[in-house]
Amino acid sequence: MKQALQKAGRGFFLVATLLATVARGDLIAQYSFTATNLDVTLGHPNITASSISNGGALSQCLVNASLAYSTTPVLQVNPNATFASTNVSASFASNNFFQFTITVDPGLTLSLSNLSFNVARGGSSSTRYTGVRTDLTGATNLMEFSIAAVRPTWLVTNLDLSAMPQLQNISGSVTFLFAVATPSSGNSLEFDDITLTGSVIPEPSSLWLTATALLALCGWHARRTN
Repeated sequence: MKQALQKAGRGFFLVATLLATVARGDLIAQYSFTATNLDVTLGHPNITASSISNGGALSQCLVNASLAYSTTPVLQVNPNATFASTNVSASFASNNFFQFTITVDPGLTLSLSNLSFNVARGGSSSTRYTGVRTDLTGATNLMEFSIAAVRPTWLVTNLDLSAMPQLQNISGSVTFLFAVATPSSGNSLEFDDITLTGSVIPEPSSLWLTATALLALCGWHARRTN
């Protein structure tokens, strides 16, 4: 009897370990522009991350290796001259943003915990802004702020995503959008080390099926050897 209880206890420990393991915050995707393209640099094996793309109206969205940062290349973006604005919501409305899409493999869900990135103004003139949205959270700006840092000094930015229910248990994809809100097409914003962290786990039905099967197997083994 004692041996059976010990084995059952080990089974419960294994299940608890399984459930705890999937709660970790892992690297989901990182864009650090180590190559001169807009592709993702590092990513999770169960995630497909798109290249960064122009939202439609930016006059420039490219990787620049010639700027005076300690880490180069970096992403350099400029708004369209016709729709240039320091209003973040207006910049989104006029498609002055860049974007990327994260897609989780079938049978899994994605819960996001944090977004971090470095951003700076390409020059000292003019106040410049950025903001972040996703397609899952709609027209709400998850963050928006003026950028005081000027090349080659970065403003390091973090956004906690863990309390946003729309960004938890995602099955499918989520697209992140970054506004480029500057008063002129000649006023750039520059970005580096855009990083998402979170957890990729089996869909709830699959996870509990696995846990139940593991407990049943432990119970069967305990009875068989008792």
